Amino acid sequence: MISAVETYFEKEDILVPKKYLEIKEEFLIKQVELKVKEITNLYYPNIKELSDDMILNLNLPNIYSYQDLENYFYNDLKYRLTEFYFYDQLLPYLFTFYAETSQTIINQSELLQFQNDYQKKVKKMAEISNMSFPDYVQVHLNLTGNPYDRINERAFEEFVFKLIANQRYEKNDYANLQDEYEAFISDRSLYLNVDPLDLKEQLSLSTFEQDYPTIYFTQELLDYYTPKFNYISKD
Repeated sequence: MISAVETYFEKEDILVPKKYLEIKEEFLIKQVELKVKEITNLYYPNIKELSDDMILNLNLPNIYSYQDLENYFYNDLKYRLTEFYFYDQLLPYLFTFYAETSQTIINQSELLQFQNDYQKKVKKMAEISNMSFPDYVQVHLNLTGNPYDRINERAFEEFVFKLIANQRYEKNDYANLQDEYEAFISDRSLYLNVDPLDLKEQLSLSTFEQDYPTIYFTQELLDYYTPKFNYISKD
């Protein structure tokens, strides 16, 4: 018997609580202010506030005024902050939701192996971050309580998520994963404004081939939920 998912909710049918789709706008505004200050300090270190003429002299593409500069940073950081909140607060909720509501067939040996591998991966990330395993679990994964129990719970949730992803993205849907890999790297590097070679160091072809159903399902959810995030002002 191999593990499999029998039924699960489509993303359109999941009623996500509002708190997982809300972001305080004040945090975004503060980030914009910091970015403008960085530009000011870089090009005009002795000036407290940029004028429109100063910004024009920088010859930045499609930016002709102070308001243009603020708008550029606001929109750019909004995309990035939304993606951060997706991974930080919404995706963990979806992991739990799918694990609790999906009908599955679980091979305990497969699950145990996945949990062991997951725990090793988290321990390695803790070492890289120069943190203890319990501290890493609490700080970076937002999991409290016994760290080993919580990691096994999260691993189970991601195991179910992986079963769903594998069903949605069958291998025979992609005859040439090399082409899919290159397209994925190209799209993500443009979105994140990073060098494709740097992205390839973080995500190798072999890792992509192994995990692409999960990668694609996660991207599917990110694309679907990104427009649904709301920025809440103090007013």
